[in-house]
Amino acid sequence: MNKRSNGPATAMQPAAVARRLSGVRRAWLIWLLFCIEGIPSACAGPGPVSLKKEKVTELRLIVNESELRIPGGKFRIGVVATLASGRQAATTGLAGGVLKWKDFTVEVSGVQHRNGLVQIPDEPVRADSTLTLHVISKSSPPVEITQTLPLHRPKSMALVPLESFRKAPGHRFRVGIEVRYDNGQSVLVGDKLDRFLQLYRLQADSKGGAFQNGRFDIYSDPRWIGAHEVSLTLRSPVLTDLAGEMRFRLDYIDHYEWTAKARDGMSGMSGTSGSGGSTGSSGSDGSDGRDGDSGEPGHSLEILADAYGDSILNCDLLRVKVRDLETGQSRFFLVNPNGGALRVTTTGGDGGNGGGGGGGGSGGSGEAGSTSDVRSVTGGIETTTAVPGAGGSGGRGGDGGRGGRGGDAGRGGDVVIRYTAAAEKYFSLIEVRCPAGSVGNGGSGGSGGGGGNGGSGFPAGSPGAGGASGGTGVSGSDAHEGQITREKVDAISW
Repeated sequence: MNKRSNGPATAMQPAAVARRLSGVRRAWLIWLLFCIEGIPSACAGPGPVSLKKEKVTELRLIVNESELRIPGGKFRIGVVATLASGRQAATTGLAGGVLKWKDFTVEVSGVQHRNGLVQIPDEPVRADSTLTLHVISKSSPPVEITQTLPLHRPKSMALVPLESFRKAPGHRFRVGIEVRYDNGQSVLVGDKLDRFLQLYRLQADSKGGAFQNGRFDIYSDPRWIGAHEVSLTLRSPVLTDLAGEMRFRLDYIDHYEWTAKARDGMSGMSGTSGSGGSTGSSGSDGSDGRDGDSGEPGHSLEILADAYGDSILNCDLLRVKVRDLETGQSRFFLVNPNGGALRVTTTGGDGGNGGGGGGGGSGGSGEAGSTSDVRSVTGGIETTTAVPGAGGSGGRGGDGGRGGRGGDAGRGGDVVIRYTAAAEKYFSLIEVRCPAGSVGNGGSGGSGGGGGNGGSGFPAGSPGAGGASGGTGVSGSDAHEGQITREKVDAISW
């Protein structure tokens, strides 16, 4: 026997009710339950709706504020139409409905629109940059709505390095901007930084370095960097409250290198090729290649070194000035003994390579053999036959020219190091090298000319012998390294 519960009735959930039905009834009941729950995209019925057969009383525009509205970007829109029956129908896409966008005419000021997707022009912004959306339903009568949307504005900016770098003069790195917009969304601008600067007309103010093409270059001369501090500030004259800054202090921990290279010797010119021989004559020899020039001696350098206790960084700094006595130019360095070092090199010039020998000329072809008439009588009939003579020998090919001698290596430059007592304990941090240049290689010998062909005839002439190839030139001579002299002084001028 079935027992009935006398307890209170329990309300059934929409899904539970739907499971007890099937087919069309289930679809219509699900639609009705969705409308009761307040889901507008389903209230026009369980299928596509054409507004041409409906009377629309109101339009409402839907915009997703989490999608950035910025120059060059895209964002989605949706439209919800209230029908005369009280039902609501929404467009496909963002609104989650079934209405096709062909039921509406969408006009966006100066902007491309396609099926609910708005493409914002990639143009510089103004302080009041907005978009005006005008939507008209294709119902009878048509209903329209106009709404103005402001572009999202950068609320704050933070400048960040996009790659690792040493905090020392002469280094460079790419700069990015972490932008936080007024809708709470953050974006890292890196590869398109130059375009971002143009859109918001950002102006750069740098200290201790230069900012150009998305890169920041720290000045190579430490004398140009005040208080060891480097900074970059970007400001927008359009959005006056928009600014970003990057600031850091140098530590001068780097392995600096400075090289002076003397001029290399010029390579020798190649020899000229010999001319071909006339008929039966030998080809002429190729000329020898020219010798390469010697490399110049390395530049003489003067190195001045001192050390002092820096009150800003709270450590000793090695102060070094390198002066090129050949050019009169100087380079300045600050070296942190806690990991920093300096290598100075003055190298002699390389010897120029010897020129290649010219190729020998080809021998002339042998002269063709001359024909002679031979008469014979057979059966009382006289005949004349032309008989070819022997062909002449081909001419010998010319010899190839000798390769030129390589130029001598340039001697390494001399270096004088003058240092104070304070810098003496950091002497190991300065490495000085004075190598000689490389010797020039001897030029390759020219190839011998080919022998001329034997002249035609009976028998044919013998071909001429090929010319001999020229010898390879000898390499230049090595040179000595430069000399290093050390001298202790009381003080140096920076």
